[in-house]
Amino acid sequence: MKKRWFIVFVFVLLFFLSYAIATYLPYQIDNVTLQQDLTEWVYKEQADSKSIEILRTTQVDHTSSHIILFELESGEIAFAHMMQGWNGKFKIVESGWGPAITYRDIQTKSGGYGVIYGDNSNLEIDSIRADSLEVSFGFSADVSNELYFIKYTKLPASIQTAFPMELRLYDNNDREIDRVN
Repeated sequence: MKKRWFIVFVFVLLFFLSYAIATYLPYQIDNVTLQQDLTEWVYKEQADSKSIEILRTTQVDHTSSHIILFELESGEIAFAHMMQGWNGKFKIVESGWGPAITYRDIQTKSGGYGVIYGDNSNLEIDSIRADSLEVSFGFSADVSNELYFIKYTKLPASIQTAFPMELRLYDNNDREIDRVN
């Protein structure tokens, strides 16, 4: 009888140990190494000769998701969606770059979010209106006086994705700004 309880105890212990390792190991990025880890993620084997500059970071509501806005060596604006583990460290979920102002859908444990991020370094843009081309959803974001911005809103539970999004930019006189990119 004691042998049976010992075997059950060992299996339970192994299960919890395996679970702890599986949930701990993916989260190895801390605040100190964040810039270097992102550089290695983006540039892979060229990371030693390349660099990025972190422009802004934002935690999405009270979730474990964080959005990092950074500039590549080429001058392009990029983003990374990172999740924070119970050990306080991060893992990279996805990253990307493209136009200076971009919309992305991200998924968190609390549901989907629509994220607009970008460059307003000339401070020409006062606000942005985002409207989905596929579903009935949109939101506005004030970006006045922000050189670089990350704006987000929670998607309704009935919407999995709001992509593609039409982005309209407005100046401080509510006139629409034509975008080149």
